[in-house]
Amino acid sequence: MLRTHSPSVLGVAVLGLALVLPAAASSQEMKGQLKIGLHKVKLEKGKLYQVIVDSATTPPPLATLDYKQGTIVSVHDQNIQNYKSYLLPSKDDTFNFYVLPGFNQPDAETIDYTLKLKAVAFDKPLVEEKNKLTDKDMTYLPPPENFGPKNVFYKPYKVQLKAGKLVVIDMVRSDKTMDPYLFLEGPDGKIVMQDDDSGGDRNARILYMPQKDGEYRVIATTLDRTTGGYSITVRSVKD
Repeated sequence: MLRTHSPSVLGVAVLGLALVLPAAASSQEMKGQLKIGLHKVKLEKGKLYQVIVDSATTPPPLATLDYKQGTIVSVHDQNIQNYKSYLLPSKDDTFNFYVLPGFNQPDAETIDYTLKLKAVAFDKPLVEEKNKLTDKDMTYLPPPENFGPKNVFYKPYKVQLKAGKLVVIDMVRSDKTMDPYLFLEGPDGKIVMQDDDSGGDRNARILYMPQKDGEYRVIATTLDRTTGGYSITVRSVKD
């Protein structure tokens, strides 16, 4: 005989068995405390800052920015376990830093920490020039699985990079009709980083910490096969 269940029964029918679920509370109210450290700091355009949060807790708290002011970029060293965070302001401004409990932070009423912003100096640029993309340039075809632009005009720049030494690559448009895009190829020819708009105003910027010494290749191109003038710089931080 086919067994039926009344619509008035709250449950789940599985092979004729009804599993009755408890009803949710009609209303719930919970109280808590939200602790966020806010720090206003004046920073200068074009300077690279290392962002450090010192604390006795493990893992330490995290530093973030007001979302309108950019992004703190985290990179890892050659051990892939030690992360460092950097900020390269696109304008002189007072920046709002928020310090929040880290992932899997142990429960505590308060967390003591120190926020440090350390200006980092650059070596002499590895590449620094003004150039122009034209329809006479070669076209770049990244691997099929890559999500970046394909068959776009490009110019390549070979650079020698050292493992564990942060490099900053900027491509800035001088023609407003173009949308710069950067690829960075490792010594084995594989793409290790790419970027569209991290430099602000549709300009491209890559912050990268190489995992190995070797000759890398910077691909200066565009998002949408346009042409035009641009400037490119490749800078590494001083030891």
